[in-house]
Amino acid sequence: MTLTADRINGLRDDVHEQGWTHLAGVGTLPDELLEVLRYLGEPRRGTFWAELQLVTYTGSSVERSVAESDHVLSPHTDGSFEPDPPELLLLQCLQPDLPGYGESRLVTVYDVVAALPAETTQLLREPRYHFFKHEKGKKAHAIGPVLWQLEDGRDAIRYRHDQKYQIVGDCEQTRAAIADLAAVVLGLEDTHPAPLAAGDVLVLDNRRCLHGRSALSGQVARQLRTA
Repeated sequence: MTLTADRINGLRDDVHEQGWTHLAGVGTLPDELLEVLRYLGEPRRGTFWAELQLVTYTGSSVERSVAESDHVLSPHTDGSFEPDPPELLLLQCLQPDLPGYGESRLVTVYDVVAALPAETTQLLREPRYHFFKHEKGKKAHAIGPVLWQLEDGRDAIRYRHDQKYQIVGDCEQTRAAIADLAAVVLGLEDTHPAPLAAGDVLVLDNRRCLHGRSALSGQVARQLRTA
């Protein structure tokens, strides 16, 4: 795939305006994903991150890994438990599931804020939530707000709350705010369907766009490469 100046600028504009963009026909090789990445920034490691990594359906149980199981993967941002979560996330489809299964689904922070009562939004902006991950013998923990504003005034979100990750409030009100947010995200998870063919890449602003997927068929080894 050749990334022309117009396509690069369009990619950046789309991510800036809506929080994500879908690139069709990029290819399935690591170098093809890195080519896209080079125009956007440099990969960096975190507590659990390699520069490139694979997410493959292995038939494992949810107790081992939600992403590797056939269960629904609820919309979330990546690295919620990191002190400094990644700003951009790239998902390159290597092998899709059967039609109708394992399809990516996106929810933007705009969708979330518009659906929440103002008082809940205000509670979620307080910098006293605990973000946990416990998996494969590793533990990580960060503290901060769920919602905040970027320097240009746009809303941002840090959110993952499922079988392996938890957000914990420090009092009854903040715990209720998390429960309300979880219900809103669940209700919005079909807002932006993004089915991926082999060779497609999703570029996500990890601060403004949650991503998830529908349940897997269990018959195909669906595989993504992430950066």
